[in-house]
Amino acid sequence: MSNEPAASTWLRLCEWYVSPFTAAIRQPLTEMVAKILAGLPGQHALAVSAVEFNVAQHYHGHSCLSFAADEAQAFLDQTGIEQMGAIQFPVESLSRDCVILGHALEAAHDPHALLREADRVLCLGGHLLIVGFNPMSIWGMYRPLRRYWAWHRNALWELPFYRVSRVNDWLKLLDFECVQYSSFGYLPLFKNPQWSQRLQVIERVARYVFPRWGNVYCLLARKRRIPITPIKMRWKMREQVLGVGWAAQPNINGNAHTPMDAQRSLIE
Repeated sequence: MSNEPAASTWLRLCEWYVSPFTAAIRQPLTEMVAKILAGLPGQHALAVSAVEFNVAQHYHGHSCLSFAADEAQAFLDQTGIEQMGAIQFPVESLSRDCVILGHALEAAHDPHALLREADRVLCLGGHLLIVGFNPMSIWGMYRPLRRYWAWHRNALWELPFYRVSRVNDWLKLLDFECVQYSSFGYLPLFKNPQWSQRLQVIERVARYVFPRWGNVYCLLARKRRIPITPIKMRWKMREQVLGVGWAAQPNINGNAHTPMDAQRSLIE
């Protein structure tokens, strides 16, 4: 990855996403994210994305904190952080039901720290939606040749493309489980957007033939729930009831009540 500040790459990526020749990838991405958010439970969301997903409209939530496009730079300046790898969300721990990272993982100098911060603000059972560039795609194969086309020298090719299996391993270390994966975009970047429209037939066929090889992927993970109250072992519960050195005591009918009778009553 380039040594320039992540904020600069982040802003140029936001500008690239609103350029005319990215409409073929931007529209299906927003539709896919809107479909995923509509099926998630919860009311409080947080989004750090290079694409405007309009989370407040699709997530049916009351509190949707979003930092996208031109708001990203203001957010970095507000927190006094120069590198996005050290970002800290201005929210309390365990306060969000959903966190959306739209290409923020690629823009971060330390993606592990960004995932840990998302894990901090997510409540138990919350969902983490990651949007990223797929290295196992036509864009991933095109990256070594990008220097031969001057008009393709943009922030997209300066970002690292993380494999989905690698991101999934990072999530497992934080006790996340992957619940959904989808990808789209099987055409190269065209300077003329009309070529993307003419080749939509290839796009639709490739989506069914190569469902995991799209240029952009959406990975949905859920934070596992951990029981707060530990379950005591059964033999410890019997020991507390019977006591140590407990002698036989007569009951109301005058019969001796032994520890074996009490143990048998517990089992029954």
